[in-house]
Amino acid sequence: MTFKKLLKHKGITQEELARAVDVSQSAVSAWCCGECRPNTAKLGRIAKALGVSISKLVASFEQE
Repeated sequence: MTFKKLLKHKGITQEELARAVDVSQSAVSAWCCGECRPNTAKLGRIAKALGVSISKLVASFEQE
């Protein structure tokens, strides 16, 4: 499952995730489009916000 699909599956908007992990909405948008990936320091917070393991989160970026 891609990162974009993971967000949709969890019912979390890009804006909500951006607020939860203290990044801009444009950063989350770039992650969804595959333009870039979050830095490793943010992975734990993103995984927690989405309710998934870090390994599942990392795998979602590798699906793109």
